[in-house]
Amino acid sequence: MAAALFAVPALYGQSFSQIGANASLMSDIDEFCSELKLNINAEKRATTVAAVDELEKKLASSDFMFDTYFQTHLNEISANEAAMAKVVAYKADRETLTKALAERRVIAQANDDFIAAENFITPLDTTYKRLYKSARKYSATSQTAKLLEKVKAKEALLGAKVQEHYGKAAAAVEAVPGLASRMEVLEEEYADVMSYSVKIQEAEYKPLVDRVKDYLMSFAAVAIMLMFINMIQSKISAAKQVKENMKKIEEALKKDDEIPEI
Repeated sequence: MAAALFAVPALYGQSFSQIGANASLMSDIDEFCSELKLNINAEKRATTVAAVDELEKKLASSDFMFDTYFQTHLNEISANEAAMAKVVAYKADRETLTKALAERRVIAQANDDFIAAENFITPLDTTYKRLYKSARKYSATSQTAKLLEKVKAKEALLGAKVQEHYGKAAAAVEAVPGLASRMEVLEEEYADVMSYSVKIQEAEYKPLVDRVKDYLMSFAAVAIMLMFINMIQSKISAAKQVKENMKKIEEALKKDDEIPEI
């Protein structure tokens, strides 16, 4: 019986030491595969660029350890069909994870950019109102012209950052369509900020005579517009009256009656 037991390994052309070595080899490769599965699950939870960066660093370390192990045990793995199959499967899963992480990075970057835009643009309403108030104040006299230019310079720098954040937010919506509803709100806030930006940059000191002239010109422009509207309305009313008169004439002719007075 004992002789038969010791003869079993020989039937498969393997010694007990070889069987132990193969078992250890398979166990090591299984550990690498298990760690890779954990990283695959972690990829689904990586919703920020920082999380993606952290996972990629972890994977780089795992890749180094796996490649080192593979090169060290290349002969044993090549001679073991089951081990080789696991290595091939590992590499295929690793490649799939690489592609998934690249896509995850794009989405995470889009989300990060959009949140940064919201956090930057949304609170600016108060800031821009204050800048506009200062611009109007400093444009009232020639003595505060330098202070007005400082306000404009400050707004120009701030406005450039607003434009940058808004551009990234718009690009983020292209990558993540689910952000569209939040983009509508951000667009309104952006429009308000840009409206103040234009007013601030247009602010300038004007002598009293010029300001009165501008007021009269604007008043005249409104008066001309009202005259034009009244003229259009008169023409429309006249056209309606002519149409009604023609209709009465046509009805009278059909009845062969006298033409009614108009």
